[in-house]
Amino acid sequence: MQNVSSEQELKQLLDDGKISEREYRELFQSMSEKETGTPLSNAAGGREFEGIIKRGKIAFYLVLGGFLVVVLGGLLAQILPPKNEESVMGICGLLFFIAELSGLVMGIMSWKNGFGKAATIVAALLLTVTIVNVIVWMFMSHEPVF
Repeated sequence: MQNVSSEQELKQLLDDGKISEREYRELFQSMSEKETGTPLSNAAGGREFEGIIKRGKIAFYLVLGGFLVVVLGGLLAQILPPKNEESVMGICGLLFFIAELSGLVMGIMSWKNGFGKAATIVAALLLTVTIVNVIVWMFMSHEPVF
């Protein structure tokens, strides 16, 4: 006896006229869901999921970019004369805050994706640490230690 797959049997039933085209599509989709564990998405659902992936990646790159802006700004502030140091760090801090906040919002929007989850968690941690540091710095005495 020859092995016949379920898909071949289903196709044979369609060819014999025992099931309609609509029934064939429904049965084929339910069989695919059982095999893969995930439902086959329609065209709109597939585009929506691709949009979530793209937003997740953009959010993650925004978070990384915001962190790199601060690091590069710190290095640039060390190279520049002392009078420009505060303005460079102020601009970098502003860009960091904007990038992290944007990454946080986009990460929340694309939470279903791994990149979105990573962006949300990292952005939340970086923003929390930054806000705590700014509050501590504001209440610190600015007198020289020595």
